[in-house]
Amino acid sequence: MFDYFLKPEILANPRGKVLDADIICPQAFGRNTWADEEVAEQLSLLFGGREGSDLTDLERFYRLENAGFRPGSVNEHLARQCHKFAALRNKLDRPFFIIGQWEVLYALFKAEPKWYETHQGSVIAIWPPEDGSYLATRGMLQEAKKVASDFVGPEPKILIVSQAMHLARCARLAEKIFGKRNVIVPCPGADLYDPESVQPWTRDRRGFLGWEIKARIFEELPGWARAIVRKLIQK
Repeated sequence: MFDYFLKPEILANPRGKVLDADIICPQAFGRNTWADEEVAEQLSLLFGGREGSDLTDLERFYRLENAGFRPGSVNEHLARQCHKFAALRNKLDRPFFIIGQWEVLYALFKAEPKWYETHQGSVIAIWPPEDGSYLATRGMLQEAKKVASDFVGPEPKILIVSQAMHLARCARLAEKIFGKRNVIVPCPGADLYDPESVQPWTRDRRGFLGWEIKARIFEELPGWARAIVRKLIQK
């Protein structure tokens, strides 16, 4: 436990079998277009406000493409991982669902457009809240479980796909939300960062080390304490 909080450079231990997962769940890591506080407004303008709620993910991705949106190099790497895991299940004639953050799934659409269009019914993007709030790791996983319950039932098994150092926190939070026996952790991939990211803490290893320590401590606080910390930060 000491290492988890103060030595985030120690990567998560893999566990479970990839092919046992009901859903593949990617967690975004930075982006190259729009700061966090701009995302909700920019997406609303791009998608047409409330009327845009009727757009499919594919239609939204085409609009992002026309706007020149850049998901970032790490999200492109995570998209390739998702495609690899999904293709493996597909090859063995096992159904799959990819339910995860929109930046990664947009990168998947860009990298494999024909594959995405063929399988778009099994690939569901989680978009930012309309109120403009930031969708952090915990919130994204909670949304993923809600969506997954409509497709695979109330206790889906989840395969976490995330940046290498981020993986341990993603897995720990997923255990609280999905249950420990339902969380599958792959071997951590390359420890990648994005120098062009709009999120400073995702640009290099040193910056993310400090961020990750604070994030891990914050996520262990009870809900009421996390709410107080958020209000203090907003001030």
